[in-house]
Amino acid sequence: MKRLISLIAVFEAFALSVFMINIWYLARLNGQSITLRINAYGEMWVEYVLWLVLTPVLVLGLHYTIEQIRAPE
Repeated sequence: MKRLISLIAVFEAFALSVFMINIWYLARLNGQSITLRINAYGEMWVEYVLWLVLTPVLVLGLHYTIEQIRAPE
């Protein structure tokens, strides 16, 4: 189970990095500013619940990943 959570966390961290790079690049193309609306389609609460679930998975998974790197099995 630890290995699965680690894999999900690494994938999630990669996805968040790609998302932030895209936001940065779009802001650069748009004259150094961008407006991000989280409720354009009524999805605000779904995203809130996703963050409530994914944030602990990210933190715990990265902890497990570091744990595996320090003491490989």
